[in-house]
Amino acid sequence: MPIDMKFNIENHLEEALIEISKDEKRVAKAVEVFEDIRKRYLNKIEETVFNTWLLHHYKDSSGAVIDVVDGDEALVHAIKTSTLGFFSLHKDKKYYVFQDILTKKQYVVNESDTDAILDEQAIYFTRIYELKGSSYMSDDYSQFSVQDGKLIIKNLMSKYSETGTEKSYTIDGFIKENPMLLYWAANVISEVVEEEYIDYVCYEINCKIEDEEAFKAFLNSDEMIATDFDDVYSWHNAGSKRAEVVVDSKNVYIECALEQDFEWAQQVIELKRTGLVIFETKLTHMDELFDS
Repeated sequence: MPIDMKFNIENHLEEALIEISKDEKRVAKAVEVFEDIRKRYLNKIEETVFNTWLLHHYKDSSGAVIDVVDGDEALVHAIKTSTLGFFSLHKDKKYYVFQDILTKKQYVVNESDTDAILDEQAIYFTRIYELKGSSYMSDDYSQFSVQDGKLIIKNLMSKYSETGTEKSYTIDGFIKENPMLLYWAANVISEVVEEEYIDYVCYEINCKIEDEEAFKAFLNSDEMIATDFDDVYSWHNAGSKRAEVVVDSKNVYIECALEQDFEWAQQVIELKRTGLVIFETKLTHMDELFDS
């Protein structure tokens, strides 16, 4: 997408935000709606999301907020139909090929149309605009590891199977109907990453489930606290968090931020209290987490 088209989208969004801010009653009502949504997601959606939600998703009796200023019809349509999602990508000559990890739809972005230095081994949470045969990646994005991406897929597909199929949604339709679910997922996984890796290293214990009954008892014990993500638990002992436990089918990944917690967790597992058997331990640094 030529730079002028990219600028025009950004400029229209900025003008619309300035114009809508003049209508205090309309904005106040939008804030009420936004806060109600946040409560449904247990306030796991950041307040800073409000402006982009207002411009891209909010509609009231007066219509879409983006229509408060006149603009090129194709440009406004590109904003209204833009795609928010989690994307993997690969480089093809001078292009980045983004693929939505949920819908599998692909978008080709010219390398010259983004200022970001993108990692082909990462997952990006961002918005893609399509205009006049070209695609544009928003400069507002978050980056996650591939492992985090797997957790995101698992949890969003779980939400889809719980509610989406009841209304005969496709996964694409379900996400478009529930865009705030994506912000929820991005925020929850960000909190997990920030909490786990605050000391910039991660001590990992990778296990297999040897005794199903013992492992179920371990998960149901008072030491284990479920997080907002399915199959992700906080392992506590003596009132303190000692590790993060991620369950993936027959494998269990235990991650500690401190070496003493790493050693403690290994000792507990070796005492056969958990139903697990260790097959690998390793130390991963922060930069490796996002380059793996």
